[in-house]
Amino acid sequence: MTVRFAAVDIAPPSTHPRRKELPYLRLTAILVEEESPPEGHTPVCWWLLTTLPITTLADAEEAVRWYALRWLIERYHYVLKSGCRVERLELETGARLDRALATYAMVAWRLLWLTYEARRHPEASCEGCCRVSIGRCCIVWSRRRTRSRRLPGPTTGGAADRPARRVPRPQR
Repeated sequence: MTVRFAAVDIAPPSTHPRRKELPYLRLTAILVEEESPPEGHTPVCWWLLTTLPITTLADAEEAVRWYALRWLIERYHYVLKSGCRVERLELETGARLDRALATYAMVAWRLLWLTYEARRHPEASCEGCCRVSIGRCCIVWSRRRTRSRRLPGPTTGGAADRPARRVPRPQR
């Protein structure tokens, strides 16, 4: 990877009625380019703009590492909102919402972690990442939709197969 950076000044929008009164915005542009990608793959090319003070290559590389974590954070919120369906809770008190979010935050983190483990080691045993009983519960939840009675061995791939769609709902 090649990382380059430079300070840039962004002008106010040309259509803004008070454009002449507004200051330029000082940002740092970071360009990340993959020099030799794997054969058959498009090289990585990221243009990042940041308000972080970037004065050294180490600063720029740290900003790139933070940006690379953004996808994991996006996936966590996706699991929390779509997998655990926290937006549908409609809880009536703040205390219940606090308890539900505390619980679902742990569930979402665990499901996300299990999903990534299943991608890395789809045939590995669940025993390395959760109790077999939890792995079997995840498999039962995911198989309920297909009405399959056959339970496969507790692998990470089987345990990560859509278990969140059957997460129990709390009381309102």
